[in-house]
Amino acid sequence: MRRTVSFLLLIFATLALSTSAQVFDLAQDRVPITELHGMVRFHTGDDPHWSDPAFDDSQWPLISPDRSWSEQGYRDYGGFAWYRFRVMPAPGHRQLALYIPGIRTSYQVFADGNLVGSFGGFPPDGVVMRLHHHLVLLPAEHGGEMEIAIRVWHWPHWAMYFGGGFTAAPRIGDADQLRYWAMLQDRDTFWELSAQDYLALLNFLYGAAGLVLFLMRRKERLYLWYGLTGFLFCGWSLMNVYTASHDVPEIASEALTNGLFATAGFFTFLLFVWTMLEAGAPFGSGWESPASRLT
Repeated sequence: MRRTVSFLLLIFATLALSTSAQVFDLAQDRVPITELHGMVRFHTGDDPHWSDPAFDDSQWPLISPDRSWSEQGYRDYGGFAWYRFRVMPAPGHRQLALYIPGIRTSYQVFADGNLVGSFGGFPPDGVVMRLHHHLVLLPAEHGGEMEIAIRVWHWPHWAMYFGGGFTAAPRIGDADQLRYWAMLQDRDTFWELSAQDYLALLNFLYGAAGLVLFLMRRKERLYLWYGLTGFLFCGWSLMNVYTASHDVPEIASEALTNGLFATAGFFTFLLFVWTMLEAGAPFGSGWESPASRLT
C-alpha cells in the first residue's frame, strides 16, 4: 500500500513539474483587459538571476496567482519568493500595463529583466508595508513574448496570520482601460467604507458638542471625556478609511489606529462612565447629552 501511494505521489509531482506554465496571449483573448487566472511559475528564495528572461524556470512548481501561496502548499512561509509568467502582446498593441492587487509586504516587477516597478522596502532596511493596488506600465515597444517576473518579500512575522503574495488575480491589458478600471475599484472601496465615513462625522459632531459644553461648564468633566471620546473614535474611523485605500507602514498604522485612537478612546469612555457614576448620575437620569444641551 505504501509503495502504491509513493508511486502515485511521484507521478503527480512529475506531472506538476512537466506541465507548462500558461502563456497569456493578449491577441487571442481580444479583450482590452485580461485577468491572469492561469498557472504561473513560483519559487521561494531569492536570486537576482531569476529576473532574466533567459533563465530556465521549467523545474519550478506551478501555482495559481489568484490566491496566496499560503493556500497552495506554502503555509506559514515568510521571506522572498518569485513569480514568473509570459505574455504575448497583440500586434500593434497600445501601451500595456499590469494591475497588481494589494500585496503584503513589498514587491518588484521586472519585464524582460528590466525593473519597471518597485513598491515597499526590502531587507535589511525594509519597512513593513500594507500595499494598495498598483498599476505598472510595461515597455511600449515590444515584439514577441514578454517575460514578467515578480519578486515578493513577505514579512516572516506575518506568515502565520496573512497569506503571502497575490491575494487576487492580477490583470494585464491596455493601460488607459486599466487606469479606468482601477478608478472604479477605488470608487467601490470608497462606498464600501462609507459607513466608516459617516461614523467619523457623527463622532466628530458629538466630540465637538461635548468640548463646547465643557468650555461652557468647566466643572462638569464628564463633558470633557465625552468630547475626547468622540474625537478619538473619529480619528480611529478616518485611519481605517485611509489605510484601506493607501500604502501605509503597517506597524506604524496599527500603532496609531489601534494603539492610540482605539485604546485612548476606550479609556476616555471609561473615564466618562466613571465620572458619571461618581456624580450619582446613572444612565437615563440626571444627565443630559450634549445634543440635548445644545437644542
